[in-house]
Amino acid sequence: MSLHVHAIRHHQHQDGPGPRSVVWVSGCSIRCPGCINPHLWKRQPGTDTPVEAVLAALEPGRLGGDVGVTIVGGEPFEQDDLGALCAAIATHWPRVPGFPRLIIYTGYTLAQLRLNPNTLTTLAHIDVLVDGPYIVALASPDLGYRGSSNQRVWNLAAARAGAPPNSLPRSLEDDWDRPRITVTRDGALLPPTLARTLGLHTDRTRQCGQDERSS
Repeated sequence: MSLHVHAIRHHQHQDGPGPRSVVWVSGCSIRCPGCINPHLWKRQPGTDTPVEAVLAALEPGRLGGDVGVTIVGGEPFEQDDLGALCAAIATHWPRVPGFPRLIIYTGYTLAQLRLNPNTLTTLAHIDVLVDGPYIVALASPDLGYRGSSNQRVWNLAAARAGAPPNSLPRSLEDDWDRPRITVTRDGALLPPTLARTLGLHTDRTRQCGQDERSS
């Protein structure tokens, strides 16, 4: 069992609440125009990594205080053994109250994934799913942990905890579009929209899901 892993980085803050370990996988057939990681559309040679090796590579993040794992791409759901990795993360990473343990970004919609029996086991281990293709015309820097406004943020963990069977889980867009703040040079904390209104310069290391190679 393996995945095509491009990179694993720890203590990241752009890919979900709290410090997180992030896995970038390569290979994507969706290929959204304007994608921030076009170099991850093709599966890169020599990146086939056993699930056990991925889990071991994530361990320094867990031991170093990361609150969870985020998997981005490429397209995670085009990795044959994504479910095995998600199950392993759910077993080895303890839950940190107030933070999702496992977040996955996908260009597919939740409705599409639910039609595929092979993805149901994977969905059972995910806490938060950010779904939908990236659409340049709907992109905005004020979307927090989303790239474009058509993408939805699904609280799958809450749905498993007591929602009626087959109902849609609660959406988290309102929660996830407000978390970012800007630290100015004098130490003040400002929402990003107010910072721009005041004409203050803000620095962003990368967008959510963006691999450093494309920044």
